[in-house]
Amino acid sequence: MRAKSAVLLLLALGCGLVAAIGVTQVISKDTGSTPETADASPIIVALRDIAPGELITPQLVRAEPWPKEKVPGGALAKVEDVQGCRARTEILEGEPIREQKLLGKGATQQTPTDYIPKGYRVVGVKVDLVSGAGLIRPGDRVDVLVNFKRNSSNDVLENRTQTILQDIKVFAVDDVFKVNSAGNEEDSQVAKTISLVVTPQQAEMLMMAGELGKVQLVMRSPGDAEVAQTKGITPSELLGKREAGDRGKETPNPDPDASKSDKGIFDLLGQMRSKKPEPTPPPAPRAATWGIRVIDGPTVNDVTLEETDPAGGVTGWRVGAPSVATVATPVAPVVAPAGLVDPQPKEEQDKPAQDGAKPDAN
Repeated sequence: MRAKSAVLLLLALGCGLVAAIGVTQVISKDTGSTPETADASPIIVALRDIAPGELITPQLVRAEPWPKEKVPGGALAKVEDVQGCRARTEILEGEPIREQKLLGKGATQQTPTDYIPKGYRVVGVKVDLVSGAGLIRPGDRVDVLVNFKRNSSNDVLENRTQTILQDIKVFAVDDVFKVNSAGNEEDSQVAKTISLVVTPQQAEMLMMAGELGKVQLVMRSPGDAEVAQTKGITPSELLGKREAGDRGKETPNPDPDASKSDKGIFDLLGQMRSKKPEPTPPPAPRAATWGIRVIDGPTVNDVTLEETDPAGGVTGWRVGAPSVATVATPVAPVVAPAGLVDPQPKEEQDKPAQDGAKPDAN
């Protein structure tokens, strides 16, 4: 028994040693897979969404190691660099905080220049009610049209209307460069100047267009980024032209599923409305019938006269089978009581017998 116990003890010790070696190897692998701090760079990220103009505190951010090749340009690495600054634009949760998205320390308000993208310019355009000044708001998209008047001194050889810029962002309406989230009535006031975000070359085009003709803004859908290929139009080209709208495309529908279901309903209604009812055939002419009772002695017969050919326009009659046949009941002669019979009139007695009958000699 002692030998057997010693063998079991040695076996248990061997299993334990093997398990210990395996655990040690697993731990060493996990430790070796941890990236070295030398390959990462700490940057400051937002713990939650930060609204424009909100003051950034240490409670709103944290330091997080990022691979050096993925660190965006201008990212800040220390909490002290962002503490006390305000957000220039909205910063989303988990987004690296870059210097371009912050106002300077101590700045409490945003200025219009903080909203101008790098490489762009802001140019003001005079507008009136015809240009939709009461509807356009900051952030909308517009096209720029120019109506040129013929002027040989300015190399304008004919009257012409031309689209010179498309899909341009509205920067400000008068002095309002941010949309009021409260939706006050000030958002719909009639403006006198609308400022556009354009490139330097587009700014030159706007300035020249304002000198040569009348500039007008045309509103467009914010989701429509397509650039239409137009060649402009002259009065001679306009005369005689007729165009129509497209009702199917004029009404925007933000819900594509709803548009599909509505389209199916409208198509069904259109088919029902366009389908003409089949004409009802005129009723076939009915033959005229007449009921006649024929009395033949004691026999009474009900017969029917039928028109033979009413559809052919030929009138003829035929006698149908008797529908009712009855036999008259003989009526017994009525005998007057004796003494009530009137005597034969004297005129009848004195009248000579006819047909050769001889009077009674008695």
